[in-house]
Amino acid sequence: MAIELEATTGETPAASVQRDRRQRQDRAIAAVEQDGFVREVIEMFDATLIESSIKPV
Repeated sequence: MAIELEATTGETPAASVQRDRRQRQDRAIAAVEQDGFVREVIEMFDATLIESSIKPV
């Protein structure tokens, strides 16, 4: 019995999950950055948005 391994073609399931997770995170960050209240608070208090604190729902 012989087993042959070949290079994978296309996206792996893990890569697909990681890509989807990153896209959701990017959309969540964009939504927070575009929120009027958030922009107002940032301007008013010279605040900084900590992107790592944003979690997509």
